[in-house]
Amino acid sequence: MIRRLLMIAALLAGTLGATVATVASARPAAAHADFVGSTPADGSTLIEAPTTVVLEFSEPASSTAAEFQLFDPSGTLVPGVTLVTTTSPSASFELTLPNGLASGTWVVVWQGLVSLEGHGISGQIRFSIGAPTAGGAVAIATADDAGGWVDTSTDAVKALWFVAFAVVVGALVLMVWGLARSAAPAPAATDAVEARTIET
Repeated sequence: MIRRLLMIAALLAGTLGATVATVASARPAAAHADFVGSTPADGSTLIEAPTTVVLEFSEPASSTAAEFQLFDPSGTLVPGVTLVTTTSPSASFELTLPNGLASGTWVVVWQGLVSLEGHGISGQIRFSIGAPTAGGAVAIATADDAGGWVDTSTDAVKALWFVAFAVVVGALVLMVWGLARSAAPAPAATDAVEARTIET
C-alpha cells in the first residue's frame, strides 16, 4: 500500500516537474513588433511643417495604454498630439500634430504600445523643418532607455508553475507521511498486554 502511494507520488511529481521545466525554458515565437518606418521618415528634412505622423510596425500592437508625445527643438514637451487610429491592435498608427510647428528638429516619442506577445514597445523618430537644429536635437529618453515597459507575463507564468509544483509535492509528501504513520503497528501497547499476562 505504502509502496504504491510512493510510486504514484513520484510519478505525479515527475510529471509536474517536467511541465515546469518546459514552461521555464519556453520562449515566445517573436520578440516584439518592430518599428519599420514612418511618414515623415526618421531623420528627414521637410520644407513645410507636417500636420500628421504615421508610424508603421512589423505586426499589430495594442495602443490601449500607449502614449504619444511631441518635443520641440529645445526638448520641451508640446501638447496637442492626438491618436487618429481607432483600430487596436493595429500595425499602423496615425497621429495629428499641432499647427504651425517652428523650424528645427522635432522628436515624436511613443511608449506603452503592446505587441501580440505582450511585449512593450517604445521608440522615437526625428524630423526637421527647414533645417536641422544646430548641434543636433535634444536627446529624449524613452521607456526602453529607462528600462521601463518590461514584459513580465512570461516570468509570472513561470513563478505560478513553480509555486504549484512546490504545493503539490508538499501535499503528496504530507499525505504519504500521514498514511505511513496510521498504518504502522503499535508495539508499545502489545508489550504492555504481554507484561500484564505474565504477572498474572
